[in-house]
Amino acid sequence: MALFAVTYTYADNSTEARNEHRPAHRAFIQEAFAAKKVRLSGPAGDDSALIIVEGETEADVASLFDADPFALRGLIANRDIRPWTLFFGHIAE
Repeated sequence: MALFAVTYTYADNSTEARNEHRPAHRAFIQEAFAAKKVRLSGPAGDDSALIIVEGETEADVASLFDADPFALRGLIANRDIRPWTLFFGHIAE
């Protein structure tokens, strides 16, 4: 499996809607974490997030994140998925 860095940039003026749908978004991320797909996740400032994901291909990762409640509600202005190589450190199994 390969690692990918997924970056979200949230839509302008979406703070209220994100607050409303955050429990469903967090449940989605937690489920993916429990399945060992999401390895790390967290906000990267007020209007973005960084998620490190394990997957077969970029298309698989994109398909997974298409189901994120934030994506389904149009709260993400931009989603970037890039291969990511862990150079120092480790991600616990």
